[in-house]
Amino acid sequence: PFAETLSTPMVVIPVLEQSGTLSLWEDNNIWRKIWHQLTGLNGLVPLVHPLGDLGDKTMIGAQHAINGDKQRLNDIAKRYKAGAALVVHASLRLSAGGDQNILDILITRYGAGGTGQTQTMTLSAPFSEGVPQLLARGVGDTGRFVEDSWKRENLMDYGEPGVLAVSVPFSTLKEWLSIQKAVEGVAIIERMDVVLISRDEARLNLYYMGTARQLELAIEQTSLTLSEQQGVWIIRAVE
Repeated sequence: PFAETLSTPMVVIPVLEQSGTLSLWEDNNIWRKIWHQLTGLNGLVPLVHPLGDLGDKTMIGAQHAINGDKQRLNDIAKRYKAGAALVVHASLRLSAGGDQNILDILITRYGAGGTGQTQTMTLSAPFSEGVPQLLARGVGDTGRFVEDSWKRENLMDYGEPGVLAVSVPFSTLKEWLSIQKAVEGVAIIERMDVVLISRDEARLNLYYMGTARQLELAIEQTSLTLSEQQGVWIIRAVE
């Protein structure tokens, strides 16, 4: 079994909490500076790093991000042509014994394929390692965690393919051709049969690998959506 569905790009929102103070766009946010060094362009989850300019600062702040303000997160994802926003909230504290730095990381994805659920990880280091080195290790571990989580969610077993009958409403020939091209580009779809086509609707049989949920998720990574309405599966272009 392996994964091959490519995620839509995710814009990374790195919030640092230290001594009760939150920072995002501030110059002292070394967590964000280290994130900029992680490209994440060669895996299944492309990462985009915001500029931190005036547009970003007026669009979303640190508190908005950790509160999960979906409208603001959606706005900044759109600004960077990303399908989702990844909030990585890092909190630094001392261990109970006072002899180690502890880094708690909360990872939440909002947008295509994301549910808003938060995953956590905790790293520790003696004072000799230094805070920048601990944060750099946290960035690397978080990046691998995001990639591995995506792979697990999209792990496919190439056994018997599934088939799903779908309806595709459209208003123009150009729209239909665009949808058809996008469907053909979905990696886990093995074959697409056009069963019926009229002036404003096409009916298709999609032969795919994996589960129906994986098919839905894979289609969401394109310019399309797949949803069930009154027992009928419908593919539409994202407006």
